[in-house]
Amino acid sequence: MTDTQSTTDIGPETSGETAVLTTSALFTAIAGIILVDAEILAVAGTAAYALSTAIGTGPVGLAVIGGLVGLPTLWLCWMVARLAIAGERDAANDE
Repeated sequence: MTDTQSTTDIGPETSGETAVLTTSALFTAIAGIILVDAEILAVAGTAAYALSTAIGTGPVGLAVIGGLVGLPTLWLCWMVARLAIAGERDAANDE
């Protein structure tokens, strides 16, 4: 790893080869994204509803808790999408 390369980069390596995202790889990534993100969203929604019910808040409390849980959940869904696409663009998967 060079000094200018960050360990948090999730893109293709800059070794001279360009990573191409083919149609089949794109559909595979989309299928994985939908599967994992649906589970993440279901767990986050259930947790927000359970917490709201447990502490006895009304609809306003549920909206507040949903907003607090929703922002990290959306970030996590975005990270799953980035990782799935980066994994499909990896040259090691072409063999």
